[in-house]
Amino acid sequence: MAKSTKKYSKKKLSTSRKIIIGFASLLLLSGLVFVGYFLNNSIHSWEPNPNSYTEVINNKNYKISEKSSYYSIYPSIGEPDNGLIVYQGAFADARAYLAPYSKLADSGIAVFIVRSPFAFALFNVGGAKKIIADNPQINNWYMAGHSLGGVAACEYAKANAQKISGLILLGSFCNGDAKNINTKVLSVSTSKDGLSTPEKIQQSKDMLPKNTDFVIIDGGNHSQFADLEKLQPGDNEATITQDEATSKINDAIINFIIK
Repeated sequence: MAKSTKKYSKKKLSTSRKIIIGFASLLLLSGLVFVGYFLNNSIHSWEPNPNSYTEVINNKNYKISEKSSYYSIYPSIGEPDNGLIVYQGAFADARAYLAPYSKLADSGIAVFIVRSPFAFALFNVGGAKKIIADNPQINNWYMAGHSLGGVAACEYAKANAQKISGLILLGSFCNGDAKNINTKVLSVSTSKDGLSTPEKIQQSKDMLPKNTDFVIIDGGNHSQFADLEKLQPGDNEATITQDEATSKINDAIINFIIK
């Protein structure tokens, strides 16, 4: 009887061990797949539209500088009082934001594009700190972010509301409750967005301050908050051009900052 019980215990232990090993192997495989997917997307980040990128870096109306952790865009003439810091969307090349937001410099707004490790803004939420320290002549700072970059911008704004003048969400929303954030907020979304869909933006309203400004760009899509070489996976085709979307997005930002 004792031998039979001992055999049963060994068999039960062997079965449990197999289950544990199988589960651990599944977790390891899932982790490897995720890491592979993440690294592949970060290495092959969404490239900027080569035509608009080449045009903007050769435009004499702007002073564009490349730093190790950010890009800066100043107008060729004048010293702006207002600075806009933009966090890139997940796996979108930071250079894809130079052409569309350079036009803000025409209205006296200096623009800074945060460069994040692996093109993933959540890895560099504090990236705005160095930009602000490097540019002490700017008096009014605004945080902005596209898609996942908006989550990063919101996290920075929540922790540093006393240092900034506003938060701008571009096809994005905050992670968790931001109703009590002590700064003004602008949410710009598009009607054809296939990722931060109109339904998701609507649901996010309850998590933002009651006086948040909401602007919807009719016909625009998620990809048009940058100027990318191709459509982001999962996004919908826009019914307006990149130039039209950029103009309307910039108008909303200018009205928010300079009013």
